[in-house]
Amino acid sequence: MSRQKASYKWMILFIATLSQACATFVTYGAGPLAALWQRLYDLSQFQTGLLVSAVQIGPIFSMLFFGNWMDRYGERWLVGGGSILLGISMLFAYRADHYLYLTGVLLAAGVWYGTAQPGGSKAVVKWFPSHHRGLAMGIRQTGIPIGGAVASAALPLVFYQYGWHGAVLMQAAAAIGGGLLFLVFYREYPSSPEKKNIYASSKNHAYFSR
Repeated sequence: MSRQKASYKWMILFIATLSQACATFVTYGAGPLAALWQRLYDLSQFQTGLLVSAVQIGPIFSMLFFGNWMDRYGERWLVGGGSILLGISMLFAYRADHYLYLTGVLLAAGVWYGTAQPGGSKAVVKWFPSHHRGLAMGIRQTGIPIGGAVASAALPLVFYQYGWHGAVLMQAAAAIGGGLLFLVFYREYPSSPEKKNIYASSKNHAYFSR
């Protein structure tokens, strides 16, 4: 690995971790917000639990599809675009005036969260050699508890200061900001000239062997 690649891999790790934290700020933030919504709208325990579950259901299915697409098309646009769409989905909650509508918004937001986990992991695997990969993956995974901890601390304060509309806007801004950061700074791992020549030779050999 060249010196330039060796230094840029830490930038990749930083943006992957921060992007993960921004996305988790939305999904894990559903917990403290649901508790506040329960008091505000007199929701039952079942309704409150369903709000939290809705945002976690989407990734269960979407991660499979997004992971497959990343193998084909790379992770830059899927992770960055997915985080932006996660934030845009939360903007629809700003005008929520019905419980079922709010549940549907959180369900849709959870679908886009499915880009964060496989994308960040794939970026680490690409950029870090095997003897640093475990450490890098551990650092990137800290984005999940960091995002959750910040959401639990910040969102109730914003809720009481500006109402739940302010809290939702904060979540949307965090997700969109994380997505833009990933789009601007993430780069696909550059293949070495030797690998490119081997790949080109194998293609030519396969063509002339027909």
